[in-house]
Amino acid sequence: MQDLLPLSELFKDGRCRSRYLYEVHALNLSYNQLQTINGTRFVYIVTIQRLDLSHNQLETINGTSFIHLSSLQELDLSHNLLETIFFDTVLSVKILDLSFNLISDIYNDTFVGLHQLKDINLGFQNYKFIWRIMLHGAVFASCTALQRINMTKCDIMSLPPSIFHGLHQLEMLDISGYAMSLPSSLFQGLTNLVHLDMSSNNMDFKPQTAGMFDNLVGLKYLDVSGNWIEDIAERLFLRLVSLENLALSNTGLTTVPKTLIANCPRITNLDISRNNINATPCAEIQGLQLLTTLDLRYNKFSYLTCPITNLVNFKKLHLSESMDCELTPCTEYWNATIWSNLITWTPKSLSTLYLHIYGDTIFQSTVDRGLKLNSSVSSLIITYCPDSFGYPPISFEDDAFGMLPHLQILTIHGCKPYDFQGIDL
Repeated sequence: MQDLLPLSELFKDGRCRSRYLYEVHALNLSYNQLQTINGTRFVYIVTIQRLDLSHNQLETINGTSFIHLSSLQELDLSHNLLETIFFDTVLSVKILDLSFNLISDIYNDTFVGLHQLKDINLGFQNYKFIWRIMLHGAVFASCTALQRINMTKCDIMSLPPSIFHGLHQLEMLDISGYAMSLPSSLFQGLTNLVHLDMSSNNMDFKPQTAGMFDNLVGLKYLDVSGNWIEDIAERLFLRLVSLENLALSNTGLTTVPKTLIANCPRITNLDISRNNINATPCAEIQGLQLLTTLDLRYNKFSYLTCPITNLVNFKKLHLSESMDCELTPCTEYWNATIWSNLITWTPKSLSTLYLHIYGDTIFQSTVDRGLKLNSSVSSLIITYCPDSFGYPPISFEDDAFGMLPHLQILTIHGCKPYDFQGIDL
């Protein structure tokens, strides 16, 4: 028993005191209230490939902290109190997690030793809102092998125009949640970028930023939700020929950009929720032949007003009450006519229907009234905003879903038990 050491002694003063860890490849030291790591003393665990130091109280890290870990591939320093970081010593780290820390400055030489780095997470930086982060120049210039960068909700003061230049292998970039404008040349040279999330930046796209995405010919996922694009929407997507997933929620749109049909024919998932669109954008939707998922929630229309039966791959549809119901109390009726139109105007491939209910809504009986309908919908999800806003509870009449004979999964969120009066479950 003489070889047994408590953790406080095993890593006393940051030094590993055990000579019997020479074959360990993964070491998890999370949740241990560690305040310092003296890496020059990691002399007996040089085989470590994965090191987890998350959820401790580390305040500073530099390259010498891990100088003897020549095999280190993954390093997790998330959820600490790091204010200063320097990786100026050459390391073999490929995955680095620095999320949920208090980093105040990142310099040109901060990551100078991480030549093999492929994935870095800087998300949710400065989560205690003590200061805004300063980025000094092209901070990733030494990390030309980078493939994934997560910088969501970093509270960064500004992004230097050249910060991502030279990262020709970059495939995923998340710069969402900044609440600031972005330089128009920010994505220059990122020809291999596949996934871009710049949502919730509250950015007003101006004419000078219209060509911001022109170089991203391989982009497949784009989320610009929570930015204002109405003024240049027709120009913004001209060269995104590979785009498959597009999120345009809460972007001020009054119509769907017509350029999507001609320039983005591969779109399979389209989110145009929470905008000011007055009617179903029929021509634009019908033109996206590969569309499988469509989110129309919270616009100024409640139901489909035209057929989209030509979309043979279509599977998921999100609908909601009109946004007008948020301002003026109104009662929506899902009756036989509405169900009939929905079933008639959607393709047989539709399998999942999401209904997002806000105001006073009554699902009326849809028992056979001479309508021979055979909807393929097998999953129905109803999400209801409770009556905390003064709206009466949602209610269901008997046979409310009579026109959905293949329904297998029914999910109803937000209702109280007494809301089910009249429906036989």
